[in-house]
Parts: sequence; structure tokens; C-alpha cells
Amino acid sequence: MTYEIDTKLQFGQYLGLTVKEIFQGTLNLNKGLLKNYLDFILNKELLENRQDFGSIYFNEVEFIDNFEVYEFSFKIIGEIDNPEKELSNSNRMKFGNIEKKIESYINSHFSKNYLGILKTLNKFNFENQPSSKINGDPEYLVWCEKNINNFILSINCKIELENFSVSLLKGFKILYIGDETYEFFPEIDVRSFSFNILKNV
Repeated sequence: MTYEIDTKLQFGQYLGLTVKEIFQGTLNLNKGLLKNYLDFILNKELLENRQDFGSIYFNEVEFIDNFEVYEFSFKIIGEIDNPEKELSNSNRMKFGNIEKKIESYINSHFSKNYLGILKTLNKFNFENQPSSKINGDPEYLVWCEKNINNFILSINCKIELENFSVSLLKGFKILYIGDETYEFFPEIDVRSFSFNILKNV
């Protein structure tokens, strides 16, 4: 099958997205997806593996009860400081500014990570269908042409795609704003991509 720029894929991790959406990605990231992903990697992945991850990323994780994750921020809720006293915000452990440690843990998901055990945003996105646009992934289209039977991008499609830039989510910047609360925002790189059409003709 010959694919054009607006053809939707009917297979794989980008099921339902068009060739252009896969190639280009977006700067307008799905805020709900980002919130849910951070909630997953902080509360489920990190805290459920705190014995293993504490020595790798930061020791404070041993004393964190949970992370309250919001659309643009999250708050660390510490363990009870003194079990003999009444439960209250003042009777929870405080950590102050550990933004660099948290940022390092979060951004390890955007590079080749420790033993490959961390779940990437792309994988999380695929497991929570329908997929949202995130990173541009022209390399995936090249891979499909080489490995998927009858997957062919037309020459016109490639020429059109090369007129567009590709967005790549590199990770997150984390900012401590006090009271155990941190703001987060995505760091995005924009680049060009060539299919080397003349070499392949």
C-alpha cells in the first residue's frame, strides 16, 4: 500500500495517527496525558520500587508517602514524621528543594535508561489508546518502509513531509516553588529531517 501524508496507520504504536502526525509530532502536547504519565512514573513506578530506585535516584524517596499530581504541578506528601502525634500537614516529613533529583529521575525516561525498566512516554501513550500526538518520529516511518510488507511512502509524501519540522519532547524542567510543591513544563526540541530521496531513487 502506498501511503500519503494524510493516510492513517492501521497498525503499531501509532495506530490511528496520520503519516504527517507521526512524522511531525506536536508542540501542543496533551496536558492530560502528561499529567497521567507523571502520576504513573512518580506514584506507581517510583514509589512501588522505592527499595530499588532509592539508591539509584535519590534517598528521599524512602520517606515519601505519595505525589499529588496536578495539570501543571505536583506536591510531595511526606511520610508521618512522628507516629505518636496526630496526623496533620505539620506532622509530615519535609524535603525542601530536591528539584534536581526529581528532574534527573523524570528525565531518565527520555534516554536509554537503567536496565530498560523505566516506561517511556511513547509506550505509556500506546498502552492508553487512543494515542495522542507527542514526539515526531520520522525514523519510525523509515523503519516501517524497511520492515513492514507493502508499506511505501510515496515520493510526493516524502517531499511534502520534508517541508515540515519535527518536534521532539526531550524531557521536563522542574521548578521548586515552596511548600513541597513543584511546577513542571515540557522541554521540546524542533529539528528538520530528510529522507534522502535522491539517494533512494
